[in-house]
Amino acid sequence: MLGLLIYGLVQAQQVPIPQKSFWDINLGNSLTVLSVVVMLLTYRIDRSKDLVDRTNARDKMTRDATQMHTENKMRLETLGEFHKTQLVVNTKRDEQISLLSTQTATLAQMLAGMDRRVQLMEDRWIKEN
Repeated sequence: MLGLLIYGLVQAQQVPIPQKSFWDINLGNSLTVLSVVVMLLTYRIDRSKDLVDRTNARDKMTRDATQMHTENKMRLETLGEFHKTQLVVNTKRDEQISLLSTQTATLAQMLAGMDRRVQLMEDRWIKEN
């Protein structure tokens, strides 16, 4: 943009001078070439800045993805350890429930036997009295 502005100012102030040869150089031509060179350099600098910005953005995305992956891996490992601990606790609880079920069934059979004996004793006492 600056180059076009300079070019326009130079063209507006340029007085037509007949050129004798192609190789004659005047101030307008010099400023035009200079403005084109400045525009090209500005374009290249902008492009290199864009390239650096894109590279930095890509690197940041890669670092963020790596950090997220690491955090997720740590969470999964913690969850796996908790799951293993929970399985051990559940297995112990199931064993205790099984043991209590067996003991309850045994006690129920013992009570049924004791109830039968008490009934027999009551029947015998009623017969005797």
